[in-house]
Amino acid sequence: MNDWTFPSLCNLEQDIREMTWDADQVDSADTLFYIPPFKIQGLQSYTDKVLDPDTLPVEAFKPKNIKHMYVLGSCA
Repeated sequence: MNDWTFPSLCNLEQDIREMTWDADQVDSADTLFYIPPFKIQGLQSYTDKVLDPDTLPVEAFKPKNIKHMYVLGSCA
């Protein structure tokens, strides 16, 4: 990819859909999924191998140097 802009992501998605389209799957919807190659560093790391919501610190979802913002999804 040239960059990670929305138009570039849309073009990539269309290319993948054209390569993987199957006439037998016309009636079912497919969702493409990817993990972006960049991450946002949080105030606190979470390194446990098993995700435990009871011990997950909320600071893991607060980016460093940015106030009043929580990060969710694959960039977290």
